Amino acid sequence: MALGTNLGILAQSGAGGSVDTESMIFTITTTAPNEDFIIRSITPSVNNYDVDWGDSNSESGVTDVNKTHTYAVAGTYEIKITGDIYIRNDDTTTAAQYTEWKQWGTNTTIRGIREWFTECINMTYTATDAPNFNFTVNASYKGPYQLFKGCDAITSLNLSNWDTSNFAGTTHQNAFYQMANITSINLTGWDVSTVTNATSWFNGSGNSGAGLTITAPNLNWAACSNMSSMFKDANLVSATDITGWTLRAAGTTPTQMFRDVGNSAGQTGGCNLDLTGWTNTSSFGGSSGSYLFLSAYGLSTVNLTNWDFSNITNFTGIFSNCHYLTDIIGLNTLRFDSATNMNSAFVN
Repeated sequence: MALGTNLGILAQSGAGGSVDTESMIFTITTTAPNEDFIIRSITPSVNNYDVDWGDSNSESGVTDVNKTHTYAVAGTYEIKITGDIYIRNDDTTTAAQYTEWKQWGTNTTIRGIREWFTECINMTYTATDAPNFNFTVNASYKGPYQLFKGCDAITSLNLSNWDTSNFAGTTHQNAFYQMANITSINLTGWDVSTVTNATSWFNGSGNSGAGLTITAPNLNWAACSNMSSMFKDANLVSATDITGWTLRAAGTTPTQMFRDVGNSAGQTGGCNLDLTGWTNTSSFGGSSGSYLFLSAYGLSTVNLTNWDFSNITNFTGIFSNCHYLTDIIGLNTLRFDSATNMNSAFVN
């Protein structure tokens, strides 16, 4: 174990102590002699990269879909990559080997993004630079589907410097799904205008003690037709800023969007959720209101000033079982013109 760790440390220092800003840099940990690590991707390959494996071995011009390297000694190794690459973690064994994501690199081009960090349960995220997206995969792999899903070791993500204007296709859901220890996610400035499905983006995420602060003001969801369960069971705190959102003018589905907020974390209120400045809420229709805030134990107040419910027909359980909710700001101006079902809307 010690020898493997030392090899990784030597790889980090670099030649002459110079700082490498060009390479993608991350660490992986093996736990047994002659253990394999696989850089996984998709068919057909979009890869063409050089890799330093961190154990005095390196390879150039790698185009393999799945590239395997065997580490003779168990330990932690720093891997460096330059070139074109798409990493897709669709295998939990490989995903669990990642231990730190340090840098995207200025000489690394990201060819796809779907499931990049899925189930990297032991990985921390310390990168401060941003990925260089230039997607050449098919549309199914150009969206943030399950991007950080299940990354339980990450406590904070500041992704405000990412250029996400290249997101495409229809596979975007579960981007930050069930991150058990995350306390802050900063998406300020994200371009989500091409995202079509934000279902369960933050579902089940948030540290059970400190909670989760999401900083994502003024996002434009112009193409998003489904936002159901987006914050379901997330442990949101009052510092969350999701004000000023622009919704799809032709309509979106927000069903159960804030259901169970703070529930699994055992919250008894405390979150004052400000949803002011949202535009095109008049495009909500049909059953969009059903279970929207059901059993949101973590909410003390919610501000719906200037929201328009006039085209929604079904409000079943919209605020039902919100035991600690004391104020719905803007309730007195909400319109229920089309309502045909308000069953258990405010049952507590």
